[in-house]
Amino acid sequence: MAGKSDTSATLFAQKKLLGKAHTSNLKIDGEEVIGSNIQTSTGLIFGEPIPDTPEQTLYVSQNAGGSNPDTVEYIQFVLTAITGTTYDANVSGGGSGTDSGESLQTAGPHAYKFTLPSNYQALTDNARAGNGIFNNNRLIHETLGKLQLVPPFYSQTSPNPYIVKLYKDNGAGGVGDEIPLLDNVDWTVDYYNGVLFLQDYSSTKVPAYAKAFAYIGKMASEVISSGSLGGGSRSGDGDASASYLVLSSTGSLGSARTFTPGTGINVSDGGAGGNYTVSINNSIVATVSGSTFTGAVKFNAGLSGSLTKLVDGTPYLIAGSNITLSTGSNGSITINSTGGSGGQTYSKGVFYGSSQDVSGNIDVSSIGTLAGGYDAVEDVDIFLNGQLLIAGNSRDYTVPTNTSVHFNTTLHPDDIITVRLLTTGSSGSGNIGPTTVTESLTIGATTSGPTKATTTDQDFITIIDDGSGWCNVELSYYASDTSGAGAGSGTYLYSLPGSYEFNTTTHPLNTQTTSMSGFGELNKAIGAVGIVSQDNHTSFTNFVIPHSATQFKIMANSPTSLNYAGSSYYTITVDNVQFRLSFRFKKA
Repeated sequence: MAGKSDTSATLFAQKKLLGKAHTSNLKIDGEEVIGSNIQTSTGLIFGEPIPDTPEQTLYVSQNAGGSNPDTVEYIQFVLTAITGTTYDANVSGGGSGTDSGESLQTAGPHAYKFTLPSNYQALTDNARAGNGIFNNNRLIHETLGKLQLVPPFYSQTSPNPYIVKLYKDNGAGGVGDEIPLLDNVDWTVDYYNGVLFLQDYSSTKVPAYAKAFAYIGKMASEVISSGSLGGGSRSGDGDASASYLVLSSTGSLGSARTFTPGTGINVSDGGAGGNYTVSINNSIVATVSGSTFTGAVKFNAGLSGSLTKLVDGTPYLIAGSNITLSTGSNGSITINSTGGSGGQTYSKGVFYGSSQDVSGNIDVSSIGTLAGGYDAVEDVDIFLNGQLLIAGNSRDYTVPTNTSVHFNTTLHPDDIITVRLLTTGSSGSGNIGPTTVTESLTIGATTSGPTKATTTDQDFITIIDDGSGWCNVELSYYASDTSGAGAGSGTYLYSLPGSYEFNTTTHPLNTQTTSMSGFGELNKAIGAVGIVSQDNHTSFTNFVIPHSATQFKIMANSPTSLNYAGSSYYTITVDNVQFRLSFRFKKA
């Protein structure tokens, strides 16, 4: 009678248990590529799709793609020797191999159990973590099949991602060198109960860790009982003729309707076991809580009621000086001007440079005559080639008469002079136009502030506030005689005049004190027009750096690099140091 040899029977059984087909007595289990399995109860059978090519990324749940639920997770297990498995494989019946050196092996543990790490619940994104099965320090074999490793027959990819990887301890409790699948210790893994067997023990290759995919999805029994398998008909308590909604049609549910969000509806799918949230898109559908309209709004039936009142009865439109507001019952709003005291009127004209340089007085009578009691600062605005000039004997110009302007600098051919005059009405309070604040420079420092020279040729900072929220700044400091000046210590901090502050949202602060460090900090700089000069060097590349809400630094180009003005560069005690800058900022 024919009979299978011990070799054939043993290899068949061994490979079957390992989830492999037996195709040749000349192949060990690690060389077989066709999968196999043993049938069992629905409570121990994987019930949801398993991905063919999962990524070997630790503690990240993965699925088979699409809307399928997460079913596998790559885990680093701890291996512990199983009591009672220590023996010398060389003894009779020990089953040692015949590879080189194996006849010299000593007694040692031949079986090891897979255990979840002690901090597994903190590492994983597995939604089932902490449910009694996927707990810290949980032994796989004690779950009786509720926690199983995914065997290699679920993938035909080479190398197969589901083959377990073994590692030694690195001597410090961490993961060391890998023990390859075809190593001479001849190891095998039971993917059902998480038990590792070594045919040949080696004291230099004791396994301490294993990386493998665990199944984290529903078992077949759970899928069947929850009715999540789909299908056109089945027995149970449900009404087979019921109509129901699904998120996407699969063709297997005959009575299903597919939920399709319409215009103005937002949806958010939380995945299997999560919430499916339906909400209103406020950018399309107006809601009581408030909406933003980006297109034209039409009120075909009109509007009624007072439109100048807030819900608490207070007005939302406030009348300024010489302005009145009224609202009709039909919702119309009427804005009237009552006229200011004297009724200020401004005139403006443009002069173009002559064919030669000119200086001194320029007649502006063609524009108009300044109002009586005029103020040379408040009632005259003069721009040279678009840059606002500063009035004063030691500054850009003076206004000697009500029909002329005296320039303290030479005008060149093709210069464009723009003049704006208050020609009627009272000067001073009630003037329309920009607000101007001028003060002497206040200079502090990051360590100790400097002392300005006893006598200065120029020392001022002016803010012109045009009411738009943005302000123009002009500043100048120069002392031809530096007697009495002290350098101070650190980077100079210049103060904005009056009660003005930077809008720190538009102009983020840079509080570095010695130099600018980091590309992101340069984005906080405000470009400044003008010069910063010392000895024989003049910087035309200058920046204003907000240091606090009320103070700023000046960064200028020294002969070799950009530096902050202070006790090291552009020090006010050095002869011929001069600052003359203009910049624009948004006020708080």
